[in-house]
Amino acid sequence: MKKEHIILGISVFLALLFVSTIGNMYTGYTILQKDITLKDYPYPFIKNNNYNNLYIVLPDSYTIDEYDSALVIAKSIQFARPLLPKIVRESDLPDRGEYNLILIGDPCTNSLIADYLLTNDCNLNLYRDQGLLELVNNDKTSVLVVSGYDLSAIKKSAMLLSKYNTYPIRNNRVVVSGNPNVPLGMVMSS
Repeated sequence: MKKEHIILGISVFLALLFVSTIGNMYTGYTILQKDITLKDYPYPFIKNNNYNNLYIVLPDSYTIDEYDSALVIAKSIQFARPLLPKIVRESDLPDRGEYNLILIGDPCTNSLIADYLLTNDCNLNLYRDQGLLELVNNDKTSVLVVSGYDLSAIKKSAMLLSKYNTYPIRNNRVVVSGNPNVPLGMVMSS
């Protein structure tokens, strides 16, 4: 009888050890959707080392700067995967399904940004040379807006996001300013 209790105790201990360490690799993150912030990036866009229904969405009439911004972000989360995440125009986004989106542009060029941020203000109340990273959590998905006062500010926001391991990005809204070409030369405020 004692031997059975010891074996049962060891089995329970090993099961708990597995779930708490190696089990996360199989079960995924244990962060509640409403609690996700930019500090968790690249999660929820990357989950279990795969793209998690991710689309990077450009305006229909995107500029080369907006495309470059999307490419910088895509390459930063590619890691050792053979393919970049899907970069699509707003009109090419599939209708069905729930997706995690990274939206590039401003409310006047990308209507999805206007819908998620509930504004039509093209400048998003930003000052000259300020960029914006804003995370919007839905029931099962998240949307990350990469925007700015102008195209150079959008590129600055994308550059900061691509260096997420270097900069301590927190909260759900970050205003970006400063020089992205100088190491640690960008300033963030929430």
